[in-house]
Amino acid sequence: NSQFYSLVVDGIEDAKVENGKIIIAVNFISEQIIDDSEENIIKNKDTWVFEKPENSTGPSWTLVST
Repeated sequence: NSQFYSLVVDGIEDAKVENGKIIIAVNFISEQIIDDSEENIIKNKDTWVFEKPENSTGPSWTLVST
């Protein structure tokens, strides 16, 4: 049983335009509390990849992989 304690952007892994899409990979570091005890906090590093059409004028991105 775990819950998020914090989520921090750790940097940009990659950014590119490919096949008419803007693709960006963002590194996150999360801290998670295990078994509701602040003494049991673990850190995880994850990379999430987002994309949107190159010609998009909106602010929305789609999460395509984690």
